[in-house]
Amino acid sequence: MPYQRRWTHENDAIVRLRRPPTPIPNVGRLWEKSNPPLRVAPLELEVAQPLPEVCAAHGIQATGSATVRTLFYDTDAHPRFHNPRTIQESWKALKGDAWFAPVSTIVAGKWPICPRCARKVRTYRHVAYGILAIMAANFVAFIVTSYAHIEWLKPWLGSVFCPGSILGLIVIVQLFAKSGDPVKLRPIYDERFAFVQAHPKFRQALQEDCRR
Repeated sequence: MPYQRRWTHENDAIVRLRRPPTPIPNVGRLWEKSNPPLRVAPLELEVAQPLPEVCAAHGIQATGSATVRTLFYDTDAHPRFHNPRTIQESWKALKGDAWFAPVSTIVAGKWPICPRCARKVRTYRHVAYGILAIMAANFVAFIVTSYAHIEWLKPWLGSVFCPGSILGLIVIVQLFAKSGDPVKLRPIYDERFAFVQAHPKFRQALQEDCRR
């Protein structure tokens, strides 16, 4: 397939996809009726070829693998887009329209990861859990000061908890999303394959495997 497409790159790797023989488990909630409704039929796909034991992100020998479910969204930019929000979607949200683009496609696969990827996953998750712990401690402190009638401290804790909890949840969601995404897939143009942002050594190993 040619690479002259928007949001792809000439150095992307091509990975074959297929429809799974059985539905992907635990995704029913993603297919609930959305507002606005999907403009394309919902699609479940899986990686249809063995992948080399090379990290797609860093190009070094993989020491393990991670099962990844990549979500694609029905946006104004593309009906199977790899980002949930584009500039256009953000502008629509500011005008009072839907805040979230609905999920249109799910791609599941087991991807090779290296120690650097595993370390990044642990770091993101530890930071997310740390923020959760701080939010929980702040909430407990706010409750204690309320019952203890420590009036001078309540406004401080309340001002930290109210906006801080919203920002904290946004950061936590982003951290968990990054921790579960060791590989970046481009928008889905054809259900038979995916364009993947990959290190040159991963692309070379993938090509060598295909020649065998």
